[in-house]
Amino acid sequence: LPKEGPHITGEDRQYQIGDEISLNCTSGKSYPASELQWYINDEQVTSSDSLVTYPHQVHAHGLLVSTLGLRFVVTGNHFLGGSMRVRCVASVSPILWQGDRESVVQRMQPLLEKNIREALLLGASER
Repeated sequence: LPKEGPHITGEDRQYQIGDEISLNCTSGKSYPASELQWYINDEQVTSSDSLVTYPHQVHAHGLLVSTLGLRFVVTGNHFLGGSMRVRCVASVSPILWQGDRESVVQRMQPLLEKNIREALLLGASER
């Protein structure tokens, strides 16, 4: 079983509506390989247009590392109550082990000044 939970990479400090989010989720070493799933606001991402699959990396003793990418363009619809939760879940079947890593995106309050663009903050936190 993995000694550590999945790791999310690719986060930027700020996003704006129309920006592309491009993240990778990488599991810890295990055998069999961890199965990875992405969730946006607790809904599993299943669209092949948004998921990028990578081959397993083979390490010592036949342990495997899985990586799954998530790519999508940010829209206002991704926000529920001003925030969006992006989460990666890794599991080794049949549910011998499960862990997740979560990123929370918050929409900043719009300012009333001219030429101010709405900014989104992506911060990673461990659950």
